[in-house]
Amino acid sequence: MCITARLPILLLALIAAAPALGPAQVAAAQGRPRVLFVPAPTLPSSLRRAIPRLLRRRAHLVSTDAYARLARRRNLRPSGNRAIRRVATRRGADVILVAGFRAWGRSRVLSLTYRDGRSGSELLRASHALHGLRLGGSAQHAMLREIGRVGSRRRGRAARSERSAEPERAPRPGRRPGRAQRSRRAAPPPQPDLAEERGADDEGGLPPPMDWGDDTPVEGSAAALDADLPEDEEDDAEEPPGLVDEVGEGDDAGPVGPGARVRFAVRAGLGFGVRSSALPTEAGPARLTTSPFPALHVGLGASVRTGDDESVRLGAGARYFTSVGLRTQDVRSDGTTRTVDARSQYLALGIDGTFRLSESERAATLDVSVGYGLRLLSTELPISMPEYTLSGPYVRMGLSFPVGSGPLTLAIAPEVASVSGLSDELSQVGAVSPGVAVGAEASVRLSIVEELDVEVVYRESHVLLDSEHETDMTDVERWGVVRVAYSP
Repeated sequence: MCITARLPILLLALIAAAPALGPAQVAAAQGRPRVLFVPAPTLPSSLRRAIPRLLRRRAHLVSTDAYARLARRRNLRPSGNRAIRRVATRRGADVILVAGFRAWGRSRVLSLTYRDGRSGSELLRASHALHGLRLGGSAQHAMLREIGRVGSRRRGRAARSERSAEPERAPRPGRRPGRAQRSRRAAPPPQPDLAEERGADDEGGLPPPMDWGDDTPVEGSAAALDADLPEDEEDDAEEPPGLVDEVGEGDDAGPVGPGARVRFAVRAGLGFGVRSSALPTEAGPARLTTSPFPALHVGLGASVRTGDDESVRLGAGARYFTSVGLRTQDVRSDGTTRTVDARSQYLALGIDGTFRLSESERAATLDVSVGYGLRLLSTELPISMPEYTLSGPYVRMGLSFPVGSGPLTLAIAPEVASVSGLSDELSQVGAVSPGVAVGAEASVRLSIVEELDVEVVYRESHVLLDSEHETDMTDVERWGVVRVAYSP
Protein backbone atom coordinates (compact mmCIF):
# COMPACT_ATOMS: atom_id res chain seq x y z
CA MET A 1 0.00 0.00 0.00
CA CYS A 2 1.42 3.38 -0.95
CA ILE A 3 2.12 6.13 1.59
CA THR A 4 -0.68 8.41 0.34
CA ALA A 5 -3.19 5.62 0.85
CA ARG A 6 -1.98 5.11 4.41
CA LEU A 7 -2.30 8.80 5.42
CA PRO A 8 -6.08 8.70 6.16
CA ILE A 9 -5.58 5.61 8.31
CA LEU A 10 -2.76 7.28 10.27
CA LEU A 11 -4.82 10.43 10.81
CA LEU A 12 -7.76 8.41 12.11
CA ALA A 13 -5.46 6.54 14.47
CA LEU A 14 -4.02 9.81 15.83
CA ILE A 15 -7.50 11.29 16.33
CA ALA A 16 -8.64 8.17 18.15
CA ALA A 17 -5.57 8.18 20.40
CA ALA A 18 -5.71 11.93 21.21
CA PRO A 19 -8.40 11.72 23.96
CA ALA A 20 -6.31 9.13 25.80
CA LEU A 21 -3.48 11.62 26.19
CA GLY A 22 -3.57 13.66 29.36
CA PRO A 23 -2.36 17.27 29.70
CA ALA A 24 1.08 16.14 30.82
CA GLN A 25 1.48 13.81 27.79
CA VAL A 26 0.28 16.52 25.40
CA ALA A 27 2.69 19.03 26.91
CA ALA A 28 5.56 16.55 26.67
CA ALA A 29 4.68 15.72 23.07
CA GLN A 30 4.74 19.37 22.08
CA GLY A 31 7.91 20.12 24.05
CA ARG A 32 6.21 22.74 26.21
CA PRO A 33 6.66 22.89 29.98
CA ARG A 34 3.67 22.77 32.32
CA VAL A 35 3.66 26.01 34.34
CA LEU A 36 1.75 26.80 37.53
CA PHE A 37 1.28 30.57 37.79
CA VAL A 38 1.05 31.81 41.42
CA PRO A 39 0.29 35.55 41.85
CA ALA A 40 1.39 37.25 45.06
CA PRO A 41 -1.20 39.35 46.95
CA THR A 42 0.51 42.55 45.79
CA LEU A 43 0.11 41.75 42.06
CA PRO A 44 -2.46 44.07 40.39
CA SER A 45 -5.45 42.57 38.60
CA SER A 46 -4.30 43.74 35.16
CA LEU A 47 -1.06 41.75 35.49
CA ARG A 48 -2.94 38.73 36.85
CA ARG A 49 -4.68 38.54 33.48
CA ALA A 50 -1.81 39.60 31.22
CA ILE A 51 0.84 37.16 32.51
CA PRO A 52 -1.20 33.94 31.90
CA ARG A 53 -2.03 35.14 28.37
CA LEU A 54 1.68 35.57 27.73
CA LEU A 55 2.63 32.22 29.25
CA ARG A 56 0.23 30.33 26.97
CA ARG A 57 2.50 31.15 24.02
CA ARG A 58 5.28 28.89 25.33
CA ALA A 59 3.73 26.70 28.03
CA HIS A 60 0.70 24.76 29.18
CA LEU A 61 -0.86 26.27 32.31
CA VAL A 62 -1.87 24.32 35.39
CA SER A 63 -5.06 25.60 37.02
CA THR A 64 -4.20 28.42 39.42
CA ASP A 65 -7.69 28.51 40.94
CA ALA A 66 -7.61 24.82 41.83
CA TYR A 67 -4.21 25.20 43.48
CA ALA A 68 -5.35 28.28 45.44
CA ARG A 69 -8.39 26.42 46.75
CA LEU A 70 -6.25 23.52 47.93
CA ALA A 71 -3.76 25.84 49.65
CA ARG A 72 -6.52 27.73 51.44
CA ARG A 73 -8.12 24.50 52.59
CA ARG A 74 -4.88 23.90 54.46
CA ASN A 75 -4.99 27.46 55.80
CA LEU A 76 -1.90 28.41 53.76
CA ARG A 77 -1.21 31.53 51.73
CA PRO A 78 -0.96 30.36 48.07
CA SER A 79 2.18 32.40 47.36
CA GLY A 80 3.91 31.38 50.60
CA ASN A 81 6.84 29.01 50.71
CA ARG A 82 5.03 26.37 52.75
CA ALA A 83 2.17 26.23 50.26
CA ILE A 84 4.66 25.98 47.38
CA ARG A 85 6.52 23.09 49.01
CA ARG A 86 3.53 21.16 50.32
CA VAL A 87 0.83 21.74 47.68
CA ALA A 88 2.21 23.29 44.48
CA THR A 89 4.86 20.59 44.02
CA ARG A 90 2.08 17.99 43.77
CA ARG A 91 0.12 19.63 40.97
CA GLY A 92 2.10 18.01 38.15
CA ALA A 93 3.79 21.23 36.97
CA ASP A 94 7.30 21.42 35.57
CA VAL A 95 7.81 25.04 36.62
CA ILE A 96 6.14 27.11 39.36
CA LEU A 97 6.16 30.84 38.62
CA VAL A 98 5.54 33.20 41.57
CA ALA A 99 4.91 36.80 40.46
CA GLY A 100 5.03 39.81 42.80
CA PHE A 101 4.85 43.58 42.46
CA ARG A 102 6.83 46.42 44.06
CA ALA A 103 6.38 50.18 43.80
CA TRP A 104 8.55 53.08 44.92
CA GLY A 105 7.10 56.44 43.99
CA ARG A 106 6.64 56.30 40.22
CA SER A 107 8.73 53.17 39.61
CA ARG A 108 6.92 49.84 39.18
CA VAL A 109 8.77 46.52 39.21
CA LEU A 110 7.51 43.02 38.42
CA SER A 111 9.47 40.40 40.41
CA LEU A 112 9.44 36.77 39.22
CA THR A 113 10.66 33.62 40.94
CA TYR A 114 10.85 30.39 38.89
CA ARG A 115 10.77 27.21 40.99
CA ASP A 116 11.13 23.54 40.18
CA GLY A 117 7.71 21.94 39.84
CA ARG A 118 8.74 18.75 41.64
CA SER A 119 10.93 19.95 44.52
CA GLY A 120 10.03 23.64 44.83
CA SER A 121 13.70 24.66 44.71
CA GLU A 122 14.49 27.99 43.15
CA LEU A 123 15.64 27.92 39.52
CA LEU A 124 15.79 31.57 38.54
CA ARG A 125 14.92 35.04 39.78
CA ALA A 126 14.16 37.99 37.53
CA SER A 127 12.72 41.48 37.77
CA HIS A 128 11.32 43.70 35.03
CA ALA A 129 10.52 47.40 35.03
CA LEU A 130 6.95 48.24 34.07
CA HIS A 131 5.41 51.17 32.26
CA GLY A 132 2.46 51.89 34.50
CA LEU A 133 0.71 48.56 35.08
CA ARG A 134 1.28 46.86 31.75
CA LEU A 135 3.92 44.54 30.35
CA GLY A 136 6.06 46.25 27.76
CA GLY A 137 7.50 44.52 24.74
CA SER A 138 10.94 44.05 26.31
CA ALA A 139 9.45 42.52 29.47
CA GLN A 140 7.32 40.13 27.41
CA HIS A 141 10.27 38.93 25.32
CA ALA A 142 12.39 38.51 28.45
CA MET A 143 9.70 36.43 30.17
CA LEU A 144 9.32 34.17 27.14
CA ARG A 145 13.09 33.60 27.08
CA GLU A 146 13.04 32.81 30.79
CA ILE A 147 10.23 30.27 30.38
CA GLY A 148 12.14 28.51 27.59
CA ARG A 149 15.30 28.59 29.64
CA VAL A 150 13.89 27.10 32.84
CA GLY A 151 11.77 24.66 30.84
CA SER A 152 14.79 23.29 29.00
CA ARG A 153 16.73 23.10 32.26
CA ARG A 154 13.87 21.16 33.86
CA ARG A 155 13.66 18.73 30.90
CA GLY A 156 17.43 18.19 30.99
CA ARG A 157 17.31 17.37 34.67
CA ALA A 158 14.44 14.92 34.13
CA ALA A 159 16.33 13.24 31.26
CA ARG A 160 19.41 12.75 33.43
CA SER A 161 17.25 11.26 36.19
CA GLU A 162 15.71 8.79 33.72
CA ARG A 163 19.14 7.75 32.36
CA SER A 164 20.50 7.19 35.84
CA ALA A 165 17.45 5.07 36.72
CA GLU A 166 17.78 2.74 33.67
CA PRO A 167 19.08 -0.76 34.60
CA GLU A 168 22.38 -1.83 33.08
CA ARG A 169 22.05 -4.40 30.33
CA ALA A 170 23.66 -7.74 31.15
CA PRO A 171 26.17 -9.19 28.61
CA ARG A 172 25.14 -12.09 26.46
CA PRO A 173 25.96 -15.55 27.83
CA GLY A 174 29.37 -16.79 26.81
CA ARG A 175 30.54 -13.36 25.68
CA ARG A 176 33.16 -11.30 27.45
CA PRO A 177 32.24 -7.69 28.07
CA GLY A 178 33.65 -5.26 25.58
CA ARG A 179 35.95 -2.35 26.27
CA ALA A 180 33.13 0.21 26.29
CA GLN A 181 31.11 -1.91 28.70
CA ARG A 182 34.11 -2.41 31.00
CA SER A 183 34.76 1.33 31.00
CA ARG A 184 31.13 2.02 31.93
CA ARG A 185 31.38 -0.44 34.80
CA ALA A 186 34.62 1.11 36.02
CA ALA A 187 33.27 4.67 35.83
CA PRO A 188 32.09 6.10 39.17
CA PRO A 189 28.37 6.78 39.59
CA PRO A 190 27.28 10.22 38.36
CA GLN A 191 27.30 12.87 41.04
CA PRO A 192 24.33 15.23 41.37
CA ASP A 193 24.76 18.65 39.91
CA LEU A 194 24.91 20.77 43.06
CA ALA A 195 24.65 24.00 41.13
CA GLU A 196 21.40 22.94 39.55
CA GLU A 197 20.02 21.47 42.78
CA ARG A 198 20.60 24.84 44.43
CA GLY A 199 18.90 26.66 41.60
CA ALA A 200 22.05 28.33 40.30
CA ASP A 201 22.13 30.14 37.02
CA ASP A 202 23.63 28.36 33.97
CA GLU A 203 26.16 31.04 33.16
CA GLY A 204 27.72 31.89 36.52
CA GLY A 205 27.22 28.68 38.50
CA LEU A 206 26.69 30.74 41.67
CA PRO A 207 23.72 30.32 43.98
CA PRO A 208 20.97 32.93 43.75
CA PRO A 209 21.09 35.96 46.06
CA MET A 210 19.72 35.34 49.53
CA ASP A 211 16.31 36.75 50.36
CA TRP A 212 16.28 37.56 54.07
CA GLY A 213 12.48 37.86 53.95
CA ASP A 214 12.11 34.27 52.68
CA ASP A 215 11.50 31.52 55.19
CA THR A 216 13.15 28.85 52.99
CA PRO A 217 16.20 27.53 54.92
CA VAL A 218 19.63 27.39 53.32
CA GLU A 219 20.61 23.91 52.16
CA GLY A 220 22.98 22.12 54.45
CA SER A 221 22.07 24.14 57.54
CA ALA A 222 20.41 22.78 60.65
CA ALA A 223 17.21 24.62 59.74
CA ALA A 224 17.23 22.92 56.34
CA LEU A 225 17.66 19.50 57.94
CA ASP A 226 14.75 20.23 60.25
CA ALA A 227 12.67 21.49 57.33
CA ASP A 228 13.35 18.26 55.38
CA LEU A 229 11.82 16.24 58.19
CA PRO A 230 8.09 15.57 57.72
CA GLU A 231 6.09 18.11 59.68
CA ASP A 232 3.27 15.61 60.02
CA GLU A 233 4.44 12.03 59.45
CA GLU A 234 0.94 10.64 59.15
CA ASP A 235 -0.07 13.39 56.74
CA ASP A 236 2.98 12.99 54.50
CA ALA A 237 2.71 9.23 54.50
CA GLU A 238 -0.86 9.30 53.30
CA GLU A 239 -0.39 11.90 50.59
CA PRO A 240 1.45 10.46 47.60
CA PRO A 241 1.85 12.74 44.59
CA GLY A 242 -1.36 13.17 42.69
CA LEU A 243 -3.64 12.72 45.72
CA VAL A 244 -3.36 16.22 47.09
CA ASP A 245 -7.11 16.70 46.65
CA GLU A 246 -7.64 14.50 49.69
CA VAL A 247 -5.87 16.80 52.16
CA GLY A 248 -7.81 17.90 55.23
CA GLU A 249 -8.52 21.36 56.53
CA GLY A 250 -6.62 23.09 59.29
CA ASP A 251 -3.66 20.67 59.37
CA ASP A 252 -1.12 23.43 59.17
CA ALA A 253 -0.76 26.79 60.86
CA GLY A 254 -0.47 29.70 58.49
CA PRO A 255 -1.94 33.06 57.55
CA VAL A 256 -5.67 33.14 58.12
CA GLY A 257 -7.92 34.06 55.22
CA PRO A 258 -7.36 34.14 51.47
CA GLY A 259 -4.90 36.84 50.53
CA ALA A 260 -5.43 38.82 53.75
CA ARG A 261 -2.65 41.21 54.72
CA VAL A 262 -2.57 43.29 57.90
CA ARG A 263 -0.86 46.67 57.87
CA PHE A 264 -0.36 49.22 60.61
CA ALA A 265 -0.11 52.98 60.10
CA VAL A 266 1.33 55.71 62.31
CA ARG A 267 0.75 59.41 61.53
CA ALA A 268 2.20 62.48 63.21
CA GLY A 269 2.20 66.14 62.21
CA LEU A 270 2.42 69.80 63.14
CA GLY A 271 0.20 72.67 62.11
CA PHE A 272 -2.28 75.24 63.35
CA GLY A 273 -5.80 75.42 64.74
CA VAL A 274 -8.59 77.97 65.21
CA ARG A 275 -11.55 77.73 67.60
CA SER A 276 -14.58 80.00 68.06
CA SER A 277 -17.76 79.48 70.10
CA ALA A 278 -20.91 81.40 70.97
CA LEU A 279 -23.18 80.33 73.84
CA PRO A 280 -26.53 82.02 74.65
CA THR A 281 -27.11 82.73 78.38
CA GLU A 282 -29.69 84.57 80.45
CA ALA A 283 -27.33 87.57 80.70
CA GLY A 284 -26.62 87.55 76.96
CA PRO A 285 -24.40 85.64 74.56
CA ALA A 286 -20.92 84.58 75.71
CA ARG A 287 -18.29 84.37 72.99
CA LEU A 288 -14.85 82.80 72.80
CA THR A 289 -12.52 83.40 69.87
CA THR A 290 -8.91 82.45 69.25
CA SER A 291 -6.17 83.47 66.89
CA PRO A 292 -4.39 80.68 65.00
CA PHE A 293 -2.50 78.59 67.53
CA PRO A 294 0.11 75.79 67.16
CA ALA A 295 -1.37 72.30 66.95
CA LEU A 296 -0.22 68.68 67.10
CA HIS A 297 -1.75 65.70 65.35
CA VAL A 298 -1.32 61.97 66.03
CA GLY A 299 -3.04 59.08 64.30
CA LEU A 300 -2.92 55.29 64.68
CA GLY A 301 -4.57 52.69 62.49
CA ALA A 302 -4.62 49.07 61.40
CA SER A 303 -6.14 47.68 58.21
CA VAL A 304 -6.67 44.34 56.51
CA ARG A 305 -6.65 44.11 52.73
CA THR A 306 -8.98 41.33 51.61
CA GLY A 307 -9.10 39.46 48.32
CA ASP A 308 -6.25 38.44 46.05
CA ASP A 309 -6.38 41.79 44.25
CA GLU A 310 -6.66 43.77 47.53
CA SER A 311 -9.62 45.74 46.17
CA VAL A 312 -11.20 46.09 49.63
CA ARG A 313 -9.57 47.29 52.82
CA LEU A 314 -11.16 47.15 56.28
CA GLY A 315 -9.59 48.92 59.23
CA ALA A 316 -9.89 50.77 62.49
CA GLY A 317 -8.06 53.74 63.90
CA ALA A 318 -7.88 56.85 66.06
CA ARG A 319 -7.20 60.51 65.19
CA TYR A 320 -6.29 63.20 67.71
CA PHE A 321 -5.77 66.97 67.34
CA THR A 322 -4.71 69.22 70.21
CA SER A 323 -3.63 72.82 70.69
CA VAL A 324 -0.23 73.83 72.07
CA GLY A 325 0.14 77.04 74.11
CA LEU A 326 -3.36 78.31 73.32
CA ARG A 327 -4.37 81.69 74.84
CA THR A 328 -7.87 82.95 74.19
CA GLN A 329 -9.93 86.07 74.81
CA ASP A 330 -13.10 85.73 76.87
CA VAL A 331 -15.69 88.28 75.71
CA ARG A 332 -18.15 88.93 78.55
CA SER A 333 -21.73 90.14 78.26
CA ASP A 334 -20.74 93.69 79.34
CA GLY A 335 -18.22 93.92 76.52
CA THR A 336 -15.07 93.49 78.59
CA THR A 337 -12.43 90.91 77.59
CA ARG A 338 -9.91 88.77 79.44
CA THR A 339 -7.06 86.59 78.11
CA VAL A 340 -6.73 83.11 79.62
CA ASP A 341 -4.87 79.91 78.85
CA ALA A 342 -7.06 77.29 77.19
CA ARG A 343 -6.89 74.01 75.37
CA SER A 344 -8.82 72.80 72.33
CA GLN A 345 -8.94 69.09 71.46
CA TYR A 346 -10.59 66.71 69.02
CA LEU A 347 -10.59 62.89 69.20
CA ALA A 348 -12.19 60.43 66.78
CA LEU A 349 -12.38 56.63 67.09
CA GLY A 350 -13.83 54.68 64.20
CA ILE A 351 -13.79 51.87 61.70
CA ASP A 352 -13.47 52.39 57.98
CA GLY A 353 -13.62 50.62 54.65
CA THR A 354 -11.83 51.50 51.43
CA PHE A 355 -13.10 50.26 48.08
CA ARG A 356 -11.08 50.49 44.88
CA LEU A 357 -13.24 51.80 42.04
CA SER A 358 -11.27 50.20 39.20
CA GLU A 359 -8.68 47.48 38.64
CA SER A 360 -5.78 49.87 38.19
CA GLU A 361 -3.15 50.03 40.93
CA ARG A 362 -3.58 53.83 41.02
CA ALA A 363 -7.36 53.70 40.97
CA ALA A 364 -9.70 56.12 42.69
CA THR A 365 -11.01 54.81 46.00
CA LEU A 366 -14.20 55.31 47.98
CA ASP A 367 -13.62 55.69 51.73
CA VAL A 368 -16.47 55.10 54.19
CA SER A 369 -15.94 55.64 57.92
CA VAL A 370 -18.20 55.47 60.97
CA GLY A 371 -17.25 56.13 64.57
CA TYR A 372 -17.53 58.35 67.60
CA GLY A 373 -16.03 61.83 67.92
CA LEU A 374 -15.38 64.19 70.83
CA ARG A 375 -14.48 67.90 70.80
CA LEU A 376 -13.37 69.48 74.03
CA LEU A 377 -12.67 73.01 75.29
CA SER A 378 -11.03 73.60 78.66
CA THR A 379 -9.58 76.73 80.34
CA GLU A 380 -7.12 77.30 83.15
CA LEU A 381 -9.36 79.91 84.86
CA PRO A 382 -13.18 80.11 85.00
CA ILE A 383 -14.65 82.27 82.27
CA SER A 384 -18.13 83.28 81.22
CA MET A 385 -18.32 80.28 78.89
CA PRO A 386 -18.06 77.04 80.86
CA GLU A 387 -15.78 74.16 79.90
CA TYR A 388 -17.66 71.72 77.73
CA THR A 389 -17.50 68.50 75.76
CA LEU A 390 -19.50 67.78 72.61
CA SER A 391 -19.65 64.19 71.43
CA GLY A 392 -21.63 61.86 69.20
CA PRO A 393 -21.48 59.35 66.33
CA TYR A 394 -20.33 60.45 62.89
CA VAL A 395 -20.42 59.18 59.31
CA ARG A 396 -17.84 60.22 56.75
CA MET A 397 -17.68 59.34 53.08
CA GLY A 398 -14.76 60.43 50.97
CA LEU A 399 -13.16 60.07 47.56
CA SER A 400 -9.44 59.75 46.85
CA PHE A 401 -8.01 59.93 43.37
CA PRO A 402 -4.44 60.12 42.02
CA VAL A 403 -3.21 63.02 39.92
CA GLY A 404 -2.09 61.52 36.61
CA SER A 405 0.66 58.92 36.95
CA GLY A 406 2.63 60.91 39.52
CA PRO A 407 2.96 60.37 43.26
CA LEU A 408 0.26 62.92 44.22
CA THR A 409 -3.18 61.91 45.51
CA LEU A 410 -6.06 64.24 46.34
CA ALA A 411 -8.84 63.39 48.80
CA ILE A 412 -12.02 65.06 50.03
CA ALA A 413 -14.27 63.63 52.74
CA PRO A 414 -17.54 65.32 53.86
CA GLU A 415 -18.68 64.43 57.38
CA VAL A 416 -21.98 64.52 59.28
CA ALA A 417 -22.27 63.91 63.04
CA SER A 418 -25.03 63.77 65.60
CA VAL A 419 -24.08 65.80 68.70
CA SER A 420 -25.94 63.96 71.42
CA GLY A 421 -23.43 64.10 74.29
CA LEU A 422 -23.41 67.47 76.11
CA SER A 423 -21.71 68.56 79.33
CA ASP A 424 -24.09 69.10 82.26
CA GLU A 425 -22.89 72.62 82.94
CA LEU A 426 -23.27 73.53 79.29
CA SER A 427 -26.87 72.28 79.25
CA GLN A 428 -27.74 74.26 82.39
CA VAL A 429 -26.08 77.56 81.46
CA GLY A 430 -27.05 77.62 77.81
CA ALA A 431 -30.26 75.55 77.95
CA VAL A 432 -29.09 73.74 74.79
CA SER A 433 -30.31 70.47 73.35
CA PRO A 434 -28.67 67.91 71.03
CA GLY A 435 -27.93 69.04 67.49
CA VAL A 436 -25.78 68.26 64.45
CA ALA A 437 -22.28 68.88 63.17
CA VAL A 438 -21.28 69.17 59.52
CA GLY A 439 -17.82 69.50 58.11
CA ALA A 440 -15.23 68.14 55.71
CA GLU A 441 -11.60 67.09 55.56
CA ALA A 442 -9.36 67.60 52.52
CA SER A 443 -5.84 66.31 51.98
CA VAL A 444 -3.00 66.20 49.47
CA ARG A 445 -0.74 63.16 49.75
CA LEU A 446 2.75 62.78 48.30
CA SER A 447 4.13 59.22 48.15
CA ILE A 448 7.84 59.19 48.92
CA VAL A 449 8.19 55.40 48.97
CA GLU A 450 5.63 52.62 49.35
CA GLU A 451 5.73 52.79 53.17
CA LEU A 452 6.14 56.57 53.65
CA ASP A 453 3.80 59.42 52.68
CA VAL A 454 3.74 63.14 53.39
CA GLU A 455 0.27 64.71 53.68
CA VAL A 456 -1.17 68.19 53.98
CA VAL A 457 -4.54 67.98 55.78
CA TYR A 458 -7.19 70.63 56.44
CA ARG A 459 -10.25 69.91 58.59
CA GLU A 460 -13.22 72.18 59.39
CA SER A 461 -16.38 71.38 61.34
CA HIS A 462 -19.42 73.44 62.46
CA VAL A 463 -21.71 72.49 65.35
CA LEU A 464 -25.24 73.89 65.68
CA LEU A 465 -27.24 73.27 68.90
CA ASP A 466 -30.77 74.45 69.63
CA SER A 467 -31.28 76.62 72.71
CA GLU A 468 -34.25 77.87 74.68
CA HIS A 469 -32.78 81.36 74.53
CA GLU A 470 -33.05 83.77 71.62
CA THR A 471 -30.03 82.42 69.71
CA ASP A 472 -28.54 78.99 69.14
CA MET A 473 -25.13 77.75 70.23
CA THR A 474 -22.41 77.48 67.60
CA ASP A 475 -18.96 75.94 67.76
CA VAL A 476 -16.43 76.05 64.91
CA GLU A 477 -13.07 74.29 64.79
CA ARG A 478 -10.42 74.42 62.07
CA TRP A 479 -7.25 72.35 61.85
CA GLY A 480 -4.45 72.43 59.29
CA VAL A 481 -1.42 70.14 59.65
CA VAL A 482 1.46 68.70 57.67
CA ARG A 483 1.94 65.11 58.73
CA VAL A 484 4.07 62.08 57.91
CA ALA A 485 2.36 58.68 57.53
CA TYR A 486 4.39 55.50 57.95
CA SER A 487 2.88 52.12 57.03
CA PRO A 488 5.42 49.28 57.45
